Amino acid sequence: LISVCGNVTPERARKVVERTFGDWKAQPLPERKRLVPERLSHSGVAVEEGMTTIAHVLIGFPGPPAANKEEFAAFQVLNSILSRGMSGRLIESLRNELGLAYDISCFHSALEQASHLVIHVQCELSQIDAVKKAVVEQINRLMQEEVGEEELEIAKRYLLGQYLVSLQRGRQQAHNLAWYEILGLGAGFQTEYPALIKTVTAPDLQRISQKYLQKMVISLRLPEETPI
Repeated sequence: LISVCGNVTPERARKVVERTFGDWKAQPLPERKRLVPERLSHSGVAVEEGMTTIAHVLIGFPGPPAANKEEFAAFQVLNSILSRGMSGRLIESLRNELGLAYDISCFHSALEQASHLVIHVQCELSQIDAVKKAVVEQINRLMQEEVGEEELEIAKRYLLGQYLVSLQRGRQQAHNLAWYEILGLGAGFQTEYPALIKTVTAPDLQRISQKYLQKMVISLRLPEETPI
């Protein structure tokens, strides 16, 4: 799959592609094996020791496949509610209010069959239990309470602003078009995405939280020879 964006005509792009790849011989492709993600039946914890001086706490949740566009959009907004730049619920709670973390991030990876939401917190070893407790409190809050209208609009505006900024770069546009094709959404999803984000409601976020955030996997990366 080749995606081209920039100050170039379709004909010019086609000629360059043909000149570069035109003499390639067609080869049979190996059968694509689709791995069906295992359903997360219960929460769990995994611990790994490595070259680090602080604790890395990663808390992961299952997410919807990208083909479910409405849930995909809701998960994007959910991610923005939890963490966006130097703001979001996790930043406000874990760092600004409780002083538990050095760094906090949250990311949602869109995949074809099933995605995931991961919260990454860097903290002192002595704060691990407090960090886990604080994150769970914020997740429970999403499941139990609807997000306020003002907070929801701020999260949406941040998402859309970041998206528009990314489209200023031809490389990112080309990446988006190719990635949406691979996910089965089609290249036209690039223009569809903003409208989907705008339609996400507070009840959508509560419903999606209750559906996907009930169970989690916690991964701890600790300094070597740390007593567990």
